[in-house]
Amino acid sequence: MSAEILLLSLVLSHIPFVEDLGTLPAGNLPAGVLFQAYTAVSGNPLIPENERVGNRSIRLAVPLVLHRDSEAILRALLRKQGIFLMDLRSGRPKFGCYATTDPTAAPPLFRPLVRVHRLRYIKPDAAIDLLRQLASQLERSLREFEEPSRFVADERTGAVVVNCFSRERLRRYLELLEACDIPPEEGTHRPILRTWKARYVDPKSLAELLEKSWQARGGQPLTVVVQVSSGSLLIRVSRHLWPEVEGLLGVLDRRPGS
Repeated sequence: MSAEILLLSLVLSHIPFVEDLGTLPAGNLPAGVLFQAYTAVSGNPLIPENERVGNRSIRLAVPLVLHRDSEAILRALLRKQGIFLMDLRSGRPKFGCYATTDPTAAPPLFRPLVRVHRLRYIKPDAAIDLLRQLASQLERSLREFEEPSRFVADERTGAVVVNCFSRERLRRYLELLEACDIPPEEGTHRPILRTWKARYVDPKSLAELLEKSWQARGGQPLTVVVQVSSGSLLIRVSRHLWPEVEGLLGVLDRRPGS
């Protein structure tokens, strides 16, 4: 089943049906009724960000007679209640709309973004492990119509292929690859002890991500101890390497979607 058909089936399974174009009665109506009305007048599907948004109450002061030019009125009624309609694209000028309560949200993609990232120092299999670790954090709560990212190692060319349905997550994955794919340091320097307070990622998960990322990088090892009580990491590493560790932590320990 294609992504477009799946999305449309999800919409129709949760939203009441409006007969023909018809008339919407005055009074309080669920936003889902207006969603179906919009689909009827526009001829295109409308995809809500979740089931709850369709339960919002919309008040009509007078009955609304639906016709082919009612799109603007329905958009205005929904926007007044904090529901924004964003145009969806699927290889055509316009496929439908995405209903969201966040005016800055990115509409869902119907085709994955594909990037081929050529590695210089770490092996593709090691990079895949790192990407999957980060994906387990970023993709815990995918929306109904979203698919998980896929990562493929190309050992022949030394590259990683990333398939992702989110521009923001793709950016995070590419940043991780850039941060890890650096030459190992040689020589020994006096170690130091530093503390990193976990901000957005669970401390134990962050420690695991950091250790795996650093191991893939190669070179001098580091030691990480999790302080559960304070939600912090104690990190022992050569002094001259701390800026790189700190930069890597900045990539790993970020708010999902940022």
